[in-house]
Amino acid sequence: LSAMQAGEEVEAASQSWSFEELTEESFKLILPAERYQYDSASGRYVDLSQTQAGLELLYGSDETGITLNVVGIARPSEGSGMTMTTGAVGYLSSLTDYAIETCNNTDIVKAQLEDPDTDVITGLPFPTEEDTEPTAEEKAQEITGYLSSQDDATLAQAYVAAMGQPEDSYVEQTVSAQMEGVTREQIEEMIAQQYAGQMNVSADTIMGYIAEMSDEELFTQVEEAMAQEVRSQYAAAVEQELSDVPASSLAAMMRSALTEGSFTSEQYEYLYENYMPPTVSDSTYQENLDELGYVDLANPSTISIYASTFADKDRIADLITEYNEGVEDEEDQITYTDYIALLMSSITDIINAISYLLIGFVAISLIVSSIMIGIITYISVLERTKEIGILRAVGASKRDISRVFNAETLIVGLGAGIIGIVVTLLLIIPINIIVHNLTGIQDLSAVLPGGGAVILVAISTVLTMISGLIPSRIAARKDPVEALRSE
Repeated sequence: LSAMQAGEEVEAASQSWSFEELTEESFKLILPAERYQYDSASGRYVDLSQTQAGLELLYGSDETGITLNVVGIARPSEGSGMTMTTGAVGYLSSLTDYAIETCNNTDIVKAQLEDPDTDVITGLPFPTEEDTEPTAEEKAQEITGYLSSQDDATLAQAYVAAMGQPEDSYVEQTVSAQMEGVTREQIEEMIAQQYAGQMNVSADTIMGYIAEMSDEELFTQVEEAMAQEVRSQYAAAVEQELSDVPASSLAAMMRSALTEGSFTSEQYEYLYENYMPPTVSDSTYQENLDELGYVDLANPSTISIYASTFADKDRIADLITEYNEGVEDEEDQITYTDYIALLMSSITDIINAISYLLIGFVAISLIVSSIMIGIITYISVLERTKEIGILRAVGASKRDISRVFNAETLIVGLGAGIIGIVVTLLLIIPINIIVHNLTGIQDLSAVLPGGGAVILVAISTVLTMISGLIPSRIAARKDPVEALRSE
């Protein structure tokens, strides 16, 4: 790792295991509640995992945990079309049931359930809504009362620590004086040289990280680091100055300072945070139960519902919506996530975008084809002018002439639509064969619904009739005398 951080070339190493070696491996599952052991001396539960001896007891004892053996390795079957897998440890639901039942029956969980107001781990009461953060004056009074009853050794240690806390104004002035006239370039050079040696990386690497920071971020972080250094130096100087003073004298000075209230607000805050024993637990009742692995099967936090069809999925969503509409309290409403709907919405957006693009191309082609049909019909009118004159001479009306050409365009549109449907049905056969061979999914097939085919033929017929309206009206308005004279 150090070589990689230094930018040196590291030769990659890989290791493999056989099936037999993996199946010989075993693991030990330590349940959360098993980490705690009751200490009769203190009357509290101790977390064994916080010490090396406790860890050895947990993992070395046959009375705790359950040994899990590797019994098989899952992998995609040969010839499978879906071979994407992720590394994970799989187990049966019986292990989950065992873990829940065992945790719920441990002494610490039972004790916590019996006393929901007290943290059984620390022995402190849980915080309530009535508990508020004490003010600075209240903190000073509480820590004064507590330290007044302590021995000389504790008072001497607390006095040295308190005197080593400088006032915020002193720290701010010192940092401001040190930062005066300092430029970004100087800060970058200082940080690069300092951290490059500590982190065993090149200065260029550090400079690359710094370059991404804004001036405000960089100066803020430097000022915070300087403030911490000022506090550390101040505390070290005070400790060195008071190192020769006897503990009894330091304790006397501490009692005098507490009596006179001569400490600063920063010193009282430090003493309260570091010497005042907690009065309430840092956790809540529910957080403790979660930490211990307790699960209430009658009150699940989440439920996964798997529908067999899209119709069933939509029906389930509708039922949940109807239930939420009938519940006034938002806490009693059901919050659900329809992953299929989220996935399908993304796919639908993509399909819609492609569909709109194809519709645009089709619309352009329909406009062009309609214009061409109109031109062809008009050419037909010009070539059959004498025929129009003969029809008018034998008694045909203008409407009859218009119907002749409208009928022709109707036949053209109907024939074109039927031919298009037939060609489509024939092309679907090789297209499906190609798709099945390429994807391996037999259910993925192109189809032409009967209703869609009828609509397409109707659209083709209507468009050709619309395209022939103007030429047919031109033919109907021709003068029969002029039409008979044309060649």
